[in-house]
Amino acid sequence: MKKTFKGWICADQKDAALLESMGFVLGEYDEMFGTFENCVASETALAHLSPRWGEFVWDLKPVESPEGEVTKSNATTEPVA
Repeated sequence: MKKTFKGWICADQKDAALLESMGFVLGEYDEMFGTFENCVASETALAHLSPRWGEFVWDLKPVESPEGEVTKSNATTEPVA
């Protein structure tokens, strides 16, 4: 089974298109904290983001994904417990 990652990403709202092009499914944007909340990512998306630590900061926790890697069509952006 492939892992899916869920959590938040600290980024500017203008970075949404870049993050989505990396494969992230972004949740709502929290203006107060400057974070995209309840984001969903595949292993591949996280691999694209990892070299950019510092430019972006995140807390994405692994969860098992029985359907394989996450895509926009099979992602859920329910809150992370």
